[in-house]
Amino acid sequence: METGIAHKRKVLGENTKVLKKNQTEKKKIDLPVSVEVKNILLRYNISAAAYHGGRLNGVDCRELIHL
Repeated sequence: METGIAHKRKVLGENTKVLKKNQTEKKKIDLPVSVEVKNILLRYNISAAAYHGGRLNGVDCRELIHL
């Protein structure tokens, strides 16, 4: 029983390393487009909620393209 637990801990440690490696290699391109757009808006401090009940208007879109 002791050897079974030791083996399972070893396998768990190896799998944890593989999981962490996969998580660090995951790029932003793997994110949905909507999340990427929201991140861009946050980066430039453009708040969709500040205009017309949460919708972006033409002024905001022009500002985004300008930036």
